[in-house]
Amino acid sequence: MEVSMMAREVRQGNAKNSNPTDSVRLSVVIVNYNGMAYLEACVQSIERHVSEQHEIIIVDNASEDDSVAYICKNFPHVHLIPSETNLGFAGGNNLGVSFSRGEYILLLNCDTIICSDLKRGISILEQKEDIGIVGAKMLNAERHYRRSAMSFPNFPKCLKVSTLNIKRGPFNKGHFGDRLSEKFYQVDAVEGSFMLMRKSLWELVRGMDESFFMYGEDVDFCKRAKLAGYQTAYYPALQYIHFGGFSPPREYLVVKGILLYHKRYSPVALYTVVYVTMFGRSALRCLFYLALAYIENKQDHFLKSKAALYSLKHSFF
Repeated sequence: MEVSMMAREVRQGNAKNSNPTDSVRLSVVIVNYNGMAYLEACVQSIERHVSEQHEIIIVDNASEDDSVAYICKNFPHVHLIPSETNLGFAGGNNLGVSFSRGEYILLLNCDTIICSDLKRGISILEQKEDIGIVGAKMLNAERHYRRSAMSFPNFPKCLKVSTLNIKRGPFNKGHFGDRLSEKFYQVDAVEGSFMLMRKSLWELVRGMDESFFMYGEDVDFCKRAKLAGYQTAYYPALQYIHFGGFSPPREYLVVKGILLYHKRYSPVALYTVVYVTMFGRSALRCLFYLALAYIENKQDHFLKSKAALYSLKHSFF
């Protein structure tokens, strides 16, 4: 069945099966792109760890791996929204949230597994009016700690894109002590792979900025929430597994995100310095890894050089 025809049938089915009088406290919004292999574990973890009345909304960003057919067959209770084009992470979430009915929203990557009851995170939003966004402790496939709390970009941090991650104190190794159920930390931003918030905040800041196709939209969203008077909380009692991560071919999206952030929030002089620095960084990386590729004959070096060259072409011109 063609995706366009299936999309129409799915929307008709959702309209018939939905009941606007149903009480939904939490809407879990998942943007999927070729993530069929992860969907079963992701959806099952939601059903296992979400005790609140909830709905699951999956936006499929024109996947090519039969994700739409798989979801239709295996998860008839899921509200599926197939897109005929790839809207990016920001665009996909905006579309998904536009269909949501919950008082609270969880943005969740498709390649994740929730490991904790989300009621803990919702309780923070209920009790702390100044907290607008709650992030969780991220783990890798082996359940080892991964950094997911971030600082807003500044000039030194643009020299290495990964330095947005907070590494001080307990954030370095992920040792947050024993009283996890009570302790949360105020941070600048958290990863978009797990962002819990009130729907009213989403509406206040008008969702995610689709100028960020992928990477940077989460930091920008947290920045706009802070400008609106709301803080972001990192709550290590909430835990989730995230299988994905950054890869060199996506480097240009990170660079574009950093440049766009500084263009929006930094003085012109600082933005100019960041632009020149990031351009020089990409050029040097291209030459450095190209030289290593010829010297050591390693495919990994060649891929990094190619990624830096692609970044030069698509981030600065």
